[in-house]
Amino acid sequence: MNRDEYLKQLEKYVRCLPKEDFEKTMAHFEEYFDEVGPEGEQDAIAELGTPKEAAYELLSQMLETGEKKMEPNVTDSEPDNENMNEASSAGKRHYEIKSKKKLSTGAMILIAILAIFASPVAIPVSITAVLLILTLIAAAMSMIIAAFLVCIAIILVSGKLIVAGLFTTVVSVPGAISMVGAGIIGLGTGILGLLALWTGFKFMGQLIRAFARWLTKKGEKSNEKME
Repeated sequence: MNRDEYLKQLEKYVRCLPKEDFEKTMAHFEEYFDEVGPEGEQDAIAELGTPKEAAYELLSQMLETGEKKMEPNVTDSEPDNENMNEASSAGKRHYEIKSKKKLSTGAMILIAILAIFASPVAIPVSITAVLLILTLIAAAMSMIIAAFLVCIAIILVSGKLIVAGLFTTVVSVPGAISMVGAGIIGLGTGILGLLALWTGFKFMGQLIRAFARWLTKKGEKSNEKME
């Protein structure tokens, strides 16, 4: 396998990343091959492992850290024996974070799904896991959308109560105070509900991320036992 064939296969595993992350990921691997040159191409491929292994290593570390813009940690210094043994036995490279920009919840979910497909678990298990994740996402999103609409309705009704209460002051001050008070309480409840929904959405992403990490690590352990 040469450089072009390697990059073409790698592209299949990371092409579903957000456009910016996909382009930067491929650019980083191309730069790495440029640095080692044609004479070091085969050694680089052996060190990176198969395209699937390289993609899995990259995606799993992005999943682990929740950060983007990771690339092969290329260095001119000689690695120590321990690191060499670790790299050769695992068939992996370490990836270095070049940016502290956090991945969005949506991007995290997508990376979790890609990591499952690139993991060393069996294909039927990967498909089952992804279908389970998609089912959970669909159910959770249905509840989130319904709750979001309820919160928006509460905010709109509360706003109307506040406005109506202000106009009622000329008729009944106590009635106006009651309406404005009820409107403020409702407005606060609606806003707190939206904040809770946002927190719940992020928590859902963290759960999916944790599940994907557990599944991929389980696949690694199963692979090691088979070897």
